[in-house]
Amino acid sequence: PSLFALTKTHCGGRCEKCGPSKFVENPHSFLSACLSGKIAHTTPDGKVVKKPVTYSLDLVQRAIHLIRSPFDNVVSRFHLELHEAVNHNDTEKIKAYPNSRDGFRKFCQRLNKVYEHEEETSGFIGSHVFELMKDIPCRDDFLRFVQWHNLAFVTTDSLRIPTMVVHYENYENKYNETAMEMAKFLHFDPIGELVEFVKGKEY
Repeated sequence: PSLFALTKTHCGGRCEKCGPSKFVENPHSFLSACLSGKIAHTTPDGKVVKKPVTYSLDLVQRAIHLIRSPFDNVVSRFHLELHEAVNHNDTEKIKAYPNSRDGFRKFCQRLNKVYEHEEETSGFIGSHVFELMKDIPCRDDFLRFVQWHNLAFVTTDSLRIPTMVVHYENYENKYNETAMEMAKFLHFDPIGELVEFVKGKEY
């Protein structure tokens, strides 16, 4: 096509409250998750329901691979947990894991403890890798991060599609240039002024 529609997919291997038996992916399962989603439709009685759908691989012609700092990623996950705790009035969690350095460390220590046995005995990780990563706070988050981006590169390479890699900080350091490069990559002609970029937090 002369123009490309930009869509978003999170693919697979991102479950947060699970051990390696649930989050470890291979290239096939990862690609299947990339092509999966949900479509909403309205029933005759007016209810909006969502049903699973798998899109055709033929629709995928290009890819923009966005990479954020893994450290920012992990802390943002902690903040999301706190946000959900506030929304659900989970006073026990709010008290146990305050929005502070100590709260973050306690949060990571709990996660490490919960999945420690599965990680140590998992055939997906192995004792050597576990020994290297056992003292890393929120270690599974970093493992998921590395796996996700490795599989994203494997997927776009195997599909042999043009791929543009964009680092999150590019939006801050050279926003206009990055936006123009993306427009060119997607064969778009920019119209009007760019929407102001609101910088995310760095940790």
